[in-house]
Amino acid sequence: MSDPAKCRAGAGGLDHAWLAALLAGIVLWGGVSLILDVAEPWDSPGYWPAYLIALALSFAFGHFGRSRAWLSGVLLVFAQIPVMLLQSGPGPLLAVGVMYLAILSLPAALIAVAAARLRPA
Repeated sequence: MSDPAKCRAGAGGLDHAWLAALLAGIVLWGGVSLILDVAEPWDSPGYWPAYLIALALSFAFGHFGRSRAWLSGVLLVFAQIPVMLLQSGPGPLLAVGVMYLAILSLPAALIAVAAARLRPA
């Protein structure tokens, strides 16, 4: 069992890996948007290769994070929302985008959990 003091960071009890995953996702999806000149990352022809990078990052954050590994994968995928909001603002299809990202976050969450289970005890 892990030491609870090592699992918490600050008053909210968040693992530093979660913050790092969110920031990595914003950098990844922001880079996709800027380099490929699209407002929404999923509109890019380079989306699926970037999604594979997000899955690989999910594995890494799940493996090295301390608790709730699944959240790292979810945050990496949902980091597209702030990028999209900064690029084009909220639009009428935002709810559809959130549902789409919820589906796409499932494999990332599962990969992060699998990576956490591979971590030596």
